[in-house]
Amino acid sequence: MQINEQSNHQQSSIIQNTNTGSLIMESNDSAPSFDAVQRVKELSYELVKVRSYNESLEKDKMDLIKEKNKYASETYQLRV
Repeated sequence: MQINEQSNHQQSSIIQNTNTGSLIMESNDSAPSFDAVQRVKELSYELVKVRSYNESLEKDKMDLIKEKNKYASETYQLRV
């Protein structure tokens, strides 16, 4: 019975993601090898790119808000 349970566990294991509660299936039946370290490096690189892009968008947003406020102030002064 233990041998059967071990082989079933090796065939397919379920990992529950504690952050989202979603289930991820991992299957070891002749799938190509998965290099976790390489995948973490790739995801880290992607995260850095996304964060950099996000910071750029935030800066652009702040510049646009400043410009909008400047024109709003000028428009108000023209009305008075």
